[in-house]
Amino acid sequence: MGITSENDIKQIGTEILDDMLRCNTVCTDISTFKKTEYKVMEDFIDWLYHNLPSMSYVVDRIINFIFSNGLTTGDEEQDKKLDAFLYAQNIQGVSNLNVLREAIKQALVFGKNGIRWLGDDGIINVNSRHYACLLEDNETHYGFKEVIGFIVSVCGEKIWDMNTEELDFDRDLFERTGVVIDKDRKIMILSKDELLNLRNDTSKNDGVSPLKYDQQRLQLLAAFYERLNHDIIYDGPGRILLRVNKNYTGENAQSTGQILNQGQAARDGRTEKIKKEIEDIGKQIKKSSSDNVIAISDYFDGDIEHLPRVTKATELLKWATENEGRIIAQMLGISPTLVGVDKISGNISQDKIIDKDMLGDIIPLREKFAVQISTWIADKIGVRYIYFDKYEMKQVVDENDSRMKVVKQAIDIRRYGNEQDQRVADGLMDMLDGDIRTANGELKTLATKKVGFFKKILNIITRKKERN
Repeated sequence: MGITSENDIKQIGTEILDDMLRCNTVCTDISTFKKTEYKVMEDFIDWLYHNLPSMSYVVDRIINFIFSNGLTTGDEEQDKKLDAFLYAQNIQGVSNLNVLREAIKQALVFGKNGIRWLGDDGIINVNSRHYACLLEDNETHYGFKEVIGFIVSVCGEKIWDMNTEELDFDRDLFERTGVVIDKDRKIMILSKDELLNLRNDTSKNDGVSPLKYDQQRLQLLAAFYERLNHDIIYDGPGRILLRVNKNYTGENAQSTGQILNQGQAARDGRTEKIKKEIEDIGKQIKKSSSDNVIAISDYFDGDIEHLPRVTKATELLKWATENEGRIIAQMLGISPTLVGVDKISGNISQDKIIDKDMLGDIIPLREKFAVQISTWIADKIGVRYIYFDKYEMKQVVDENDSRMKVVKQAIDIRRYGNEQDQRVADGLMDMLDGDIRTANGELKTLATKKVGFFKKILNIITRKKERN
């Protein structure tokens, strides 16, 4: 039966809302968080992101490389529409371009990040901890659950900490505006057209944070910085060994009074006093600094033994500063040399390294995110598709800059030099000609727009040689 009236539309909408209410937690990914202890893991990842010194630096460098060539549609006219959208400010006064940059950054670290469409008010980010997928059994192919929408926390609480089993949605607001939100204005439902679930691994509904892996090294780094901070704040001596005076344990008694005082109750009393003093001294030593003075009674022998630490945090500082950035880059799937946290060994061109790493690491990342962004945004802003512009090989560009210098020098020599200078200019031109031509005399393939210019220069030089 077809839909014939506005009332029919409202009735169908209300039935869908009823299905969502019955579904609640059972049909969302919220339940999986607690089963897999994802809540604890996400908190740990958040701690790493905000506390490891190199984390922000490495991630920012990766984002800069991803966006280094900009976004394009491949069409000059459609690029105008794209640029108008990218540089427009959203409802929060942030450019849509910066929203996309932040979204990809969050997806790199946490595995996913939501982007919400607000129409003329632009796009905004939804933190990975504030939304989850709404799932439903696929009734066509069976055997799997498909994403039909998203349940979103709009009050700042983590979605898995919220009670989603007894939600009371505002039916009146839904019928008037189509917005599905509870009466307390804490949780709302968004469609796939309203929210993009941007992920670094599209095979998983929640993506996957690379920081969930290699946790041994990450925990080592976390423990190191915590230990270092503790040592700086509390620069006490470390472990101290105190020996109890034998005269107070009942051995080597020196007088009749002491002998008469060796009853069980007296010994227990002295033992408790010694234990209490050991505990008090221990607390003083633990919190002590270099200028503290600590006194002990004659319960203890005069000699105090200091047990030095096997591992000192200060001795690991050099190791951490040299390896932390490298570890983080490797975990994020990026060559450490590209983001400047690793030394270059051997006589290798920096340009070659950048080109190799851009082609092997950054471009695949670009494509992974560009496909998701294009599929979701392109139709909304009236363009066919969106992708990151082509990367021009840095080594080739630098080589062409060197050739340009040779061309300019040769032209100046030809213009102002004497006969001997003319021969030098011819030598420079021959060298340039041999540098950019193959053994068969054909022009080498160069990934740069300057190829046509060099070809014109060579033709001019050739004609001048023929006339001379």
